[in-house]
Amino acid sequence: MELAHIPLEQLKVSTLNMRHGRKSPDITDILPSIRARGVQQPLLVRKNGKGYEIVAGRRRFFSLKQIAKESGKIAPIPCAIMAAGDAAAQRKCRPSPRQSPLSSGLRLAFRRRIP
Repeated sequence: MELAHIPLEQLKVSTLNMRHGRKSPDITDILPSIRARGVQQPLLVRKNGKGYEIVAGRRRFFSLKQIAKESGKIAPIPCAIMAAGDAAAQRKCRPSPRQSPLSSGLRLAFRRRIP
């Protein structure tokens, strides 16, 4: 995996993203943080033609688009670029048919808190 800063115009949401095709996400909770501190965790992307597809980081992407819309410009985005054939990264972003999108660790934490 390679780290790079990619211009916002070269990014789009991938069909591998488990929330692809849904309406625009609610970004009200992360938008103030990204405005104040920027993106703290790189978006996971893969090369697609002349641009890049976002595999993980859809809400961060929509937050950055909103900031760019308000300010007129934005610095290139920190991204982790998947290597060709990086199936592990793809599996991380797409749940299996028997697994809910909620991570197993988070489910376990909820079970422990609920009697």
